[in-house]
Amino acid sequence: MKTDMKKVIITASVALSVALSGTAAFAAEDVNYTPIPVKDANGNVIAQTTSLQLAPEAALPVNDVHDANGNVIGQTRDVPPAVESSGTQKPQDSFGGLHYVLVVDGKSIGVGSDVAYTKDDQLMVPLRAVSEALGYKIEWNQDTYSSDVTQGAVWSGVQIGKDHYAFGKMAPRELGAAPELKNDTTFVPVTFFTDILKHKMQMDETGVIKITKA
Repeated sequence: MKTDMKKVIITASVALSVALSGTAAFAAEDVNYTPIPVKDANGNVIAQTTSLQLAPEAALPVNDVHDANGNVIGQTRDVPPAVESSGTQKPQDSFGGLHYVLVVDGKSIGVGSDVAYTKDDQLMVPLRAVSEALGYKIEWNQDTYSSDVTQGAVWSGVQIGKDHYAFGKMAPRELGAAPELKNDTTFVPVTFFTDILKHKMQMDETGVIKITKA
């Protein structure tokens, strides 16, 4: 009888040791499981189990939080970008709104409607800020409400209210939206920089617009 009791104690000790070592292994990996109550047919909680940990790819992506100047001031996990009926993704930032972040040649220009917005299905960006970040000079003509964009021998011209974009001696081109003044700032379609001045532009699903030199 005593021998059998010793066997039971030894077996229990070994089981406890194995259980504790398993717990220590999980603790070392810092795995957090969520307790889930197990209920009987009457809805009474009779035990608890744990859910499996979500795979890393199942977690929501970490997005940067920007201040008004476009500087990263923190990070948050956000919901995936909303999908319109057309299947295209809406740009959205960490605040959950539709705000653009404009980066030109690696320099942060800003965030929100002050640096980008849409008009007539065209993405509009500030002419001077983007041009100067790319190394161009801007000369504003108050009499004609037009701007000259130059860099060495390269010249282009735009005029408020006219969907005509000149480049050198070539005939002016239409881009689908005319330049316009907003808060004393001239905005032009981003295609002015891609189609007229031949620079590169990328925009991801979070609304980050990157314009770079060709």
